[in-house]
Amino acid sequence: MSLLAKQAEGAHQHFAEACSNIQKSHQLKQQASDLEEAVSFLEEHLATLESDSENAAIYARMIQEHLKEKEKIEREVEALSGKTSFKVEQGPLVRQLDDSLKSMKVCRQVYHGKSFVGNHVHLCLKKENIEKLMTDLCNRTNQLCPQLLGDVTLLTKKYKLLLRLFGACHRDFNKASQFTDDDIKALELSIQSYMAYFRENFPDETVTPKMHLLEHHTVPYIKKWKVGLGFHGEQGGESMHSRINVIQRDVRGLKDELAVLESVMKTHWIQTRPGAQ
Repeated sequence: MSLLAKQAEGAHQHFAEACSNIQKSHQLKQQASDLEEAVSFLEEHLATLESDSENAAIYARMIQEHLKEKEKIEREVEALSGKTSFKVEQGPLVRQLDDSLKSMKVCRQVYHGKSFVGNHVHLCLKKENIEKLMTDLCNRTNQLCPQLLGDVTLLTKKYKLLLRLFGACHRDFNKASQFTDDDIKALELSIQSYMAYFRENFPDETVTPKMHLLEHHTVPYIKKWKVGLGFHGEQGGESMHSRINVIQRDVRGLKDELAVLESVMKTHWIQTRPGAQ
């Protein structure tokens, strides 16, 4: 084996170990977060109990046990951080991901924890943009470390399907229109497919509160109101606010405030529900 090949193999092994440590650290941090939530829950209930009651003693003991376990996990995380010689956010693939997002006119907001806002989620979930993100990551890996291309290709395939499945849900539940029974059934199947795939392929990841809302509350809500969630979005409120301002300017000749309000609301009602005339 040549010296260059040995160096590449050593770099690959070091990278793999670092990635393993990062993944383990992420899982431990999630466990610590879960324990913190449990402690908060127990403390809230403890505050409602008599201080000298048996239940209060049990709750207090559980809180102490959770806190000790949380401290132990945090020490493990700190030990793992010393074994990782690079920061994830500084890695070449993360930088490539940012470059790809910028080319799609998507900018992660620093003040929102680098999450997406506004129309960016919609852009990222377009099929052609999902394909671009995954392809760019594979191409960059092939340039930097071809030995990792197989692993990265498998990983991008998993995320490609995950994003496509969520994209189907996102497009369906965000419609600002009335839902038929067939529409609701299609959305329900899309959500079931997405969550089943997520649980099967990412068994160590936590189901977030928003995923819980998607899985258990979105369809019942739409069944009740027969309209998509896009109908209740802030964009609709902003649009209505703008429209009312226009109507108010048209009736600025009226002096009585009540007459202005009645005229504005009547005009807006007629414009949004022409059949009500």
